[in-house]
Amino acid sequence: MIRASKGHWFRVLVLWFGLYQAAHFACCILSFLGAIDFPPPPPSGSWDTHVRALWEVMGVLDFVLVLVSGVFVAGSLLGRPWAAWVGVVGITGGLYSGLTFGYICLATGATAEHAVEHCAITLAYAPVLVLYAWLCLLVHRRLAAASPASGPGART
Repeated sequence: MIRASKGHWFRVLVLWFGLYQAAHFACCILSFLGAIDFPPPPPSGSWDTHVRALWEVMGVLDFVLVLVSGVFVAGSLLGRPWAAWVGVVGITGGLYSGLTFGYICLATGATAEHAVEHCAITLAYAPVLVLYAWLCLLVHRRLAAASPASGPGART
């Protein structure tokens, strides 16, 4: 069971998430500048133009999510009470983006052709899922503690 208290492992997960998002930020910037093609490699040499357009829109959204994630990491490391809420919002957006990314890569065959790269991305993100569950538990407990129905004599 994941404990809701913040300690060493929580900070490790927050720092990992910060590093992951810093790499994501670098990829977004390099891609926007045209210095790199969209990672990971496309199926059969190039992405379809419609898929490329979707990647570009998702890249803008991811860029915003990276900024939100940076606010979460800084707030969390500084012990700000609002940080858990920001983290839940940022990681939820990242999960939607990641699931869309994964679906498109599976549907186009990119995952099958470049399994190592896709597995590396997935494995690198796996600790973030633990952090997400931990944050959801923290937020849930804070909401339950603040609820008038959770006080002494409350009915369940």
